[in-house]
Amino acid sequence: METVGNIAKYLETFATNDLSEDYDNTGLLIGDPGQEVKNALIAFEITHEVIQEALSFDCQLIITHHPLIFKPLKKINRQIEDQRLVADLIRHGISHIALHTNADNIVHGVNKQLAKKLGLQDFKILKPGKDRLYSVVVFIPEEAFKRVEAAMFEAGAGHIGNYSHCGYSLSGTGSFLPLENAKPAIGEIHRLERVNERRLEVIVPGRKLRQVIAAMLEAHPYEEVAHFVIPLQNIDPESGAGGIGQLPEPMDYEDFAHVVKQALGLEFIRSSKQHPAVVKKVAFCGGSGAFLIPDARKSGADVFITGDVKYHDFFLADSSFGIIDAGHYETEIMIINEFAEFLKKKFNTFAVQISNVKTNPIITL
Repeated sequence: METVGNIAKYLETFATNDLSEDYDNTGLLIGDPGQEVKNALIAFEITHEVIQEALSFDCQLIITHHPLIFKPLKKINRQIEDQRLVADLIRHGISHIALHTNADNIVHGVNKQLAKKLGLQDFKILKPGKDRLYSVVVFIPEEAFKRVEAAMFEAGAGHIGNYSHCGYSLSGTGSFLPLENAKPAIGEIHRLERVNERRLEVIVPGRKLRQVIAAMLEAHPYEEVAHFVIPLQNIDPESGAGGIGQLPEPMDYEDFAHVVKQALGLEFIRSSKQHPAVVKKVAFCGGSGAFLIPDARKSGADVFITGDVKYHDFFLADSSFGIIDAGHYETEIMIINEFAEFLKKKFNTFAVQISNVKTNPIITL
């Protein structure tokens, strides 16, 4: 049986907490890392109805996109809604993990799922560079090179765009003199050794740096591994805000608006009065993404889709650039299915349930 802590650790391989915005709160927010999990519920956010659903499934864990504890709590008062929910989770022994802006800021996260829903192709991050890239350099004895290289690639090194296993190696001679108390894999104490080695260089995103270094050290035969890590100025294309994609064929704006409504299960959407006649290139951001309107315009997109668009934001549209508000909930809800599938691929020791509760607090009359 898996523990809450192990599940939280694995979910960081989907979207590390390091990718979260500074204002956010992600990871294990409530509960005991050592608690065993028989059943887990995946929901968009926590409400009273979601907690009751979790109890009906005998769940020990609720995993959500929106965190229940967003700002620091100074008290837990049952007369205040969000604080009452915190108290209820604690009372029932239910842990809570959230993947919020970290799941927004990764290439396979919220915006990739929105692109799939909308039938878009050639998905890319709209505003890339949330994570930092590093060059990892390590010196490896010739006979261990393939083993160390494979371990680093397996851990996530050397991925550039549509290519994996990207690296560069150069042969040379390494020297070292083992001192007292050393336990050299090659050579003897107080005798200078010269060994045929290869220098391996690979690109690693910051979110995978620790696991790549750990894999390298585990696979390397030396007691002391000569390596260094260099921070780069290169932009990481696989982390950042929003997304951009292409329709298979150009489409009239009104027809595209209908596609959006149909894909997201909406009766209506809000659109800027000004917009282009035809749509081909689409920019988007699940949730509240109006801050990306300038980036969407700069990208050459014909339309930008997000939620929570304010009145004055719509004035940024014109005859070549439209803005659509398709709802905060509606542009993000599909991520919970991705969380569930991600867990099911790894674990068969606990049941994963997807919530049937529609937590959207907004209705149309």
